[in-house]
Amino acid sequence: MDLISKLFVLPVLLLALGTMWIIAPIVGIEAPKHRYAAIDGLRGFLAIFVFLHHSSCWYYYARTHQWSMVPSYLYIQFGSTSVAMFFMITSFLFFTKLIEGYGRRFDWLKLYVSRILRIMPLYVTVVLALFVVVGFVTHFTLHESFGSLLLQFGQWIMIMEPNINQLNGTKFIICSVQWSLAYEWLFYFSLVIFGWLFFRLRPSFIIILTAYIFLAIFALIIANYYSARIWLRMWPFASGLLAAFLVRNTKVKKIFSNSLITPFLLLVIYIGVFLYPDIFSFVPLICMTVVFIGICCGNSLFGILIWKPCRLLGQASYSIYLLHGLVLFITFYFALGFEQVAHLTVFQHWLTIGFCTIFVILIASFSYSYIEKPGMESAAGLTKKIREFLGLRLPAMPESISH
Repeated sequence: MDLISKLFVLPVLLLALGTMWIIAPIVGIEAPKHRYAAIDGLRGFLAIFVFLHHSSCWYYYARTHQWSMVPSYLYIQFGSTSVAMFFMITSFLFFTKLIEGYGRRFDWLKLYVSRILRIMPLYVTVVLALFVVVGFVTHFTLHESFGSLLLQFGQWIMIMEPNINQLNGTKFIICSVQWSLAYEWLFYFSLVIFGWLFFRLRPSFIIILTAYIFLAIFALIIANYYSARIWLRMWPFASGLLAAFLVRNTKVKKIFSNSLITPFLLLVIYIGVFLYPDIFSFVPLICMTVVFIGICCGNSLFGILIWKPCRLLGQASYSIYLLHGLVLFITFYFALGFEQVAHLTVFQHWLTIGFCTIFVILIASFSYSYIEKPGMESAAGLTKKIREFLGLRLPAMPESISH
């Protein structure tokens, strides 16, 4: 399967970019230019790579009924490296906020309200869709009490992954992508500690208490549900922290932003992705950290990452990431049927993935425009209302700045 699968990587990427280019103006997706525009393009590629990873997983799952690693370094890396670099992006952007806010007024309430409105509306929608799909699979027959279903819904909202209505392997309906959100929330709630200890950003007692409570909650969730290679999965956040500091160094930025360094970065990508089974060992992690630092410094890999279709794709990357599993499951289970899927040739499988690519981009584009974007745009207003309701004031300016 490996050779034929590799041949389909470029067509799937081009199909995704082409579909986004067509649909973006229809649903109102724009690609704003800013100092980290290359990161937007990177996001788009990472989301499609995760989709490709799970597309290959489905080829074997349909035949073995076991969700396991695919026998391809490249397709394993599409999963592990992409998620790791999503973690790097998160860490880089939020540590950049802390660095730039050093010793200044910092609105912790707005940060957490914006995160909730950025992540949860779409995630809750996906969980609701997951329950509907399970309903169809189980013919809407209750195999346990309604109270148990409500508990399972609550667990899924809190980024756990219990089987729903006794359907084994429920998590594979969405390719179990929610596990990364647990790590993201753990990181977000740890920011209060970093901000307080190292950046002179003094949160209120309520913020500190809330952050510690949820930090403990997500630490327990990860320990109970996503404990495999915990520390290895958290290392990319350190890579993002390193990038946040190095990008502020003029010499480093000048070196990495030079197009002459791009062939070196491409060689490093080759070493990190093609010569190792995943990112979770020293050499590939260092390789991808170096590449990520280069991108943060403005290296667009010969302009690819700042190409408008790539940046447009990056806007909908979260929707692509969360929704592609549902599209794959609905296609293989309902549209084709598991028995038929198990007999598809490799070419037929990837041809099917091509059609899925179009639907993933279409659905993700609408979900970004009508679920994600409204949530993000309402963050400031909701923060203000919460502050007024609780009688809270904006954080005070430090004495060294206010006087």
